[in-house]
Amino acid sequence: MDRKELKKAFEKSAEKWDASAVFAYFDPEGTDVFKAGYADRKGKRKLKKSDTVIIPLESRFFTCLALVKLIEEGRLSLNRKLSDYIPECVHADKITVRDILRGESGLPDYFYGGIILSLQDDEEFKTLSDKEKVKKEAKLSYNRHELSEVLDIVNGKDLNYIPGSVHNSSSQTDWFFARCIAEKLTGKTLLDYLNEILFTPIGMNPSEGNAASTVPTLCPNDDKLVPTDNEGAEYECITIGITDALKLAKALVSKDERVLSAGTWDKAFAPSYSKSLLTWRSNGTHEVYMGISGYSLDIFFEPEISTGWLIMTPEEPVYKEISGRWEYYFTAVQDHIYSAITYPVSPVFSRVNSDTVFDAMDIKINEDQTYFVDSARDSIAWTAADPVRLKPMVLTEHGRAVALAVLKVDRQKKNYAVEIIQVDKLYQHRGYGKILMREVMKYLKAQGAEKLTIGVARNNEVAIKLYKSVGFTEKEVYRGGYNLEMTL
Repeated sequence: MDRKELKKAFEKSAEKWDASAVFAYFDPEGTDVFKAGYADRKGKRKLKKSDTVIIPLESRFFTCLALVKLIEEGRLSLNRKLSDYIPECVHADKITVRDILRGESGLPDYFYGGIILSLQDDEEFKTLSDKEKVKKEAKLSYNRHELSEVLDIVNGKDLNYIPGSVHNSSSQTDWFFARCIAEKLTGKTLLDYLNEILFTPIGMNPSEGNAASTVPTLCPNDDKLVPTDNEGAEYECITIGITDALKLAKALVSKDERVLSAGTWDKAFAPSYSKSLLTWRSNGTHEVYMGISGYSLDIFFEPEISTGWLIMTPEEPVYKEISGRWEYYFTAVQDHIYSAITYPVSPVFSRVNSDTVFDAMDIKINEDQTYFVDSARDSIAWTAADPVRLKPMVLTEHGRAVALAVLKVDRQKKNYAVEIIQVDKLYQHRGYGKILMREVMKYLKAQGAEKLTIGVARNNEVAIKLYKSVGFTEKEVYRGGYNLEMTL
C-alpha cells in the first residue's frame, strides 16, 4: 500500500463530502492514522486524532462475542432453544441460539417496532419539528431497557419470518436477548464480562458511559446533516478512542487467542450468505459496525493478509446515488484499498448467487468501455429474462467480485456463446481477464461446447487483444466488428 496515495484518497474524499472522521489503516508494514472534519460541527471545532466517540454495549458484535465465548467454554450451545433462557418470550421455543447469533430469529424489533412506533402517537412529540423528532428518537437508542418492557412489545407481535430463514436483516431484539443470555449464564453485567474476555486481555481501556470529546451529528435523510447533542440521553455505552479501536481491530485480524481459540475464531468468521456469527461480509471483507446517535466505529479486516482499516466518526455519513450506486465519503477510500490489495492468488469462478449478486452488480468498467458493454447491473438483470439459457457467472478473489461473464448455454440446440465479459476497473491489468476467459472456456466445454464464437466491435482493441491471447482467431469481419472463433 502506498501510504501517501492512501492519505491523498482519504483527504480528497473527506473534503469532497465535507466529512468528519478519524481513519486508520494497518497491515504487516505498519499503521497509519488520518483525520478530517469536525469534533463539533456546530461549534466549528476541528477533529483531532485523540478525540473520542461512544459505541453501544448492546451491539451485535459485543453481545454475540459474549455468546461465542460461552459456547467455547461449553456453557452454551448453538442448538439450545431461547426458551431455555428466556421462557417468558412466547416465541422462544421456535428460536435457537444460532438464530439469535445470526440475526435470523424473526423476532420483531422492540425498539423501532415498539418504542419508536409508540412515540409517534405522543402528543408532545407530534408538536416537535422534524429535526427535533430525529434528535429525540436518536437519544432513545441503546438506553437500558428492562426485560419485562421488551417482552411486552415482542409478545404482542407475530414473528417477522420463520426463525432460521436466510435473512439479510436483523432485529435489535436479537442483541438484547443475547445480552440477557450472557448475563444470566455469567452472573455478570455485559460490560464486566466484556472486560474479562475482551477489553483487558487485549489491553483496551474504554471508559464506561458517555464521556465522548466529540458532539454528534445525525443524517436522517441521506443528504442532510442535523447537529445534535447528548442532553437527556441515557445510553448504555462505552467511550473509545482510536488507540483502543486499533487494538480491537488488530485483535480481530490476528484472531487473537487471548480472546478466542484459533478454531473458535475460524468457526465464528465462517461466512454464510452475507454474514458470519460475528461479522457482516462487505465485498469479501469482514465488517464490524457499531453505531449510536450519530457516532460510529466501522472496522473492516482481512485475516488472510493481516490487513484492516477502520473509520471512527461522530457524524452519520451523507449518502448519494451516483451512476446507480449508493456512495458516501468512504466509498472512494474503500475502492482505493481494494485496488491496492487485490491480486490473483486463488480466484474462484462460480454462478452468481445470493452471496455474490450485490457485489457482482457493483462491478464497474472504465468509461471507454461503456460503449461496448452494458453495466454489470443491466447484464445480470438481462439474464432474468432467459434464466434457462443465460448464465451470470462471477470471478471472485478472496470473496471479492472482480469480473463478470454472461454465458449462453443451450444444449438442445448446441448453441454456446460468450455474451458479456467485463473486469472491474479496480482490478484490470492483473491477469484477471485471461483467468476469466480460461474459466469460461473450461465451463462451456464441460457443458458440451466444442466451438465458441464471440462478437466484438472492431475498435474494441482491449477485448480483441484479450480474446486472441486465449486462442480466438478471426472467423468473419463485418462492418461493425469481428466474429472470433476457437475450437475447445
